[in-house]
Amino acid sequence: MTYKHCFFVLFISLLGFSQEKDSLGNALHLAYQNAKVDSVKIKTILQLSEYQVDNEFSEAKELVNKAFLLLRKPENSQLKPEMAMAYLVQGIIDRRTGNYVGSINNYMKSKAIYEELNDSINISSLLHNVGMVHRFLKEYRKSISYYKKAIELKSHMSNQTYEIGCSYNMLGVSYKRIKKRDSALWCYEKAIKLFTQIKKEKDIYRVKANMGVLFSDQKKYDQALVLYKESHKYHKKNNNIVSIANSYYNLSTLHKKIKKYELSMKYADSCIDLATKEGLKERRSLGLLRKSFLFKMSGNYKQAYEYYRKFNRASDSIHNIDNIKKIQELELNYEFNQEKLKDSLQFSLEKKEIQLIAENESSKKKLYLILFIVTLVLGSIIAFLLKRDFKNKKRLLELENKELLLEKDQISLAFEKLQNSTNSEDKIKAKHELLNLKILTQEDWNYFKSKFELLNPTFLELLEKSDFKLTKSEERFLILKKMHLDTKEIANMIGVSNDSVLKTQYRIRKKIGVTKEVNILDYIAKGVGNQ
Repeated sequence: MTYKHCFFVLFISLLGFSQEKDSLGNALHLAYQNAKVDSVKIKTILQLSEYQVDNEFSEAKELVNKAFLLLRKPENSQLKPEMAMAYLVQGIIDRRTGNYVGSINNYMKSKAIYEELNDSINISSLLHNVGMVHRFLKEYRKSISYYKKAIELKSHMSNQTYEIGCSYNMLGVSYKRIKKRDSALWCYEKAIKLFTQIKKEKDIYRVKANMGVLFSDQKKYDQALVLYKESHKYHKKNNNIVSIANSYYNLSTLHKKIKKYELSMKYADSCIDLATKEGLKERRSLGLLRKSFLFKMSGNYKQAYEYYRKFNRASDSIHNIDNIKKIQELELNYEFNQEKLKDSLQFSLEKKEIQLIAENESSKKKLYLILFIVTLVLGSIIAFLLKRDFKNKKRLLELENKELLLEKDQISLAFEKLQNSTNSEDKIKAKHELLNLKILTQEDWNYFKSKFELLNPTFLELLEKSDFKLTKSEERFLILKKMHLDTKEIANMIGVSNDSVLKTQYRIRKKIGVTKEVNILDYIAKGVGNQ
């Protein structure tokens, strides 16, 4: 019997034996401790690290480091799937600790190996995870395109219900961020339905927490609180560390909105403590910012200022321009309220000492010097963070640039084939290649339109000369309709719903005054708009 078979038998027997709440975690720990061969040990470490990402985050980081040490041995160089998995898990850890550039780099390394292995399942998972990074960078539309690509790829595979549910959950989060609340709610309900089918209770509560955020934004605080408490209770019971930290922050946010500041502060403290312990940098940063706000609302401007300084040091240099503005605002508030702060200090200092400090000119000069030095230090920190932010953005743009160039090449090649096709069969193939394209950005559309104009120059002239005053979305619909695409094909290509395409078509018919029975393109071609 091979070592792989031994590992499999051991793993199955452990799962069958343990009936505890954490049976899978216990089984993986025992399998890891009993593994003697590197290939078995690496697989077990990676399975355990992936499991512990949501449960014991600190242990997950240590386990991945151990996996890399073993994988870098020359005798283990053939373990490519394991190396790809190690990069993937490390990318998740980097993302959750706020190292977004490192996360993208690890995802790209993993993707390259999975592409070499022709592993579509894990490639689709990577698309989802890259979308997660862009969501944290607040590039929500870009994250939406990645989630949709992941869902599209997974929908052609079997046994991907869980993965599709995860992508719908995150798709809902990004839709909420761009104020498409109906789309967000639809995605959440879709995710819950999928997770319910496969009995993934933990993920159902994660979706419910996201729905709580949506309800909170809509000021449906009672509904949001019920979902938050259900989710928090479940995650505490099952020791899901990352989800517990998130639920603390959500509860703090809700109580801040309903002006229960003491409860909000309590939950913010719990969020910071857990995030600090587990190295969840992004969540800790937000917790510090929340405490700064709460101290400000209570009139404690000194503490508000101190916690904003802590937030600034802990932040990931992603939104430094906003940070600088907020720092300046807090500094002004702090200076404006210095006299009030001095009054509060009188409770802890002797009156005589305060009078001596106020009357002593040399003490004043020292104070001014300290303030000047602090200002210089803060300026140096801000300059350093801005420089680091620029470098990070530059590296991310370089990583994305390759993908953008590839999309342009695909558009150009598809149009060339369509233009040079000599028979109907070749034209059909060329059209199918066009249908596989995704036109999600304005840059993509401008490039697509320029290629279309080479094939149909008179059509664009006709649209420009018409009196219909078409919007950009209406013009785009007519161009794609001219390519003989149906409603579903148009929706898939530009990344919108079928309903959205149908509404555009309805607006055009209403604008030019034709019924459903009349072909819009034929009507426009007759030059009615110029009469």
